[in-house]
Amino acid sequence: MKYTPRRRAVALAAAVAVVVSGCGPASPPDPPVQSSGIAASPGTITGNCNAQGVNISVTCTMPAPASLARITVEGAPIDRFWFDGPPDRLPTPPGFQSPGAQCLDWDLWIKETPTFYYSQPQTDFSIEAGEPDLIVVNSIDVLIYERTLRPAGSGTWVQCAWGGGALTFYNVTVDTVKRETRVWEDVVAGGDTEDPKPAYVLRPGSITLSEKGFANVRIGIESQPGHRYSGSLVIKASVNGKAVTYTIGSKDKPLRWTTPAAGESPDTVTEHGWDDTRRRWVRGYHPYGS
Repeated sequence: MKYTPRRRAVALAAAVAVVVSGCGPASPPDPPVQSSGIAASPGTITGNCNAQGVNISVTCTMPAPASLARITVEGAPIDRFWFDGPPDRLPTPPGFQSPGAQCLDWDLWIKETPTFYYSQPQTDFSIEAGEPDLIVVNSIDVLIYERTLRPAGSGTWVQCAWGGGALTFYNVTVDTVKRETRVWEDVVAGGDTEDPKPAYVLRPGSITLSEKGFANVRIGIESQPGHRYSGSLVIKASVNGKAVTYTIGSKDKPLRWTTPAAGESPDTVTEHGWDDTRRRWVRGYHPYGS
């Protein structure tokens, strides 16, 4: 038998790639390039004030700090006042929260009763500033509308607070006799405990707040002993270059005060106090029994 070998068939496969144009959805555009804050050297960046590299000029604008300038004027706590009349004519006071600090709740009542006079009244002038602020106290004066003689021993002294106290950065006394305003810095609250400053006459700029912070100015009035006064306390200041004036008291509703005469100090005079349990004024009263 004759052997005949088979031929191997070789299959050739050809792959054909066909590109069809316009037969499918269009590709979306590339998104915008996001700035990374990195510039080729040299380069310039304007924006968020952050950059990396060398020889780069950065231009940016930072927002200015907000102003925190604020001035608050209110009556300082008192402990006694004088009534122009005998004890049995003292009016019934309004209610109060603390037996040892009745004056706090009676402040408006004392101001609005024309027969009551503060004993050397005090006013708290609080100033607060932020980083961009400048607050300057220019002057603190007293305008006197009326002054009358008050004989020693006349009227009735009333005590309405027992104990307590406060720390202030500046203590100011307006002397209506010498016509000058003196300042001294509290060595505990705001002054230098190592080298406290002596009292000095108030000048424009003596009390200034030019950076972020807070200061309290307690203002008192010192007048001729044994006299009754009515007038106004006038504080002139500058807040970021703008002149402002604060007035406590007016001719219609004046601030009333008196300076104790000789022999009328708390150590030598027995004041009257309000006994809320018995609902009457009591000579030598103390809410805590001593």
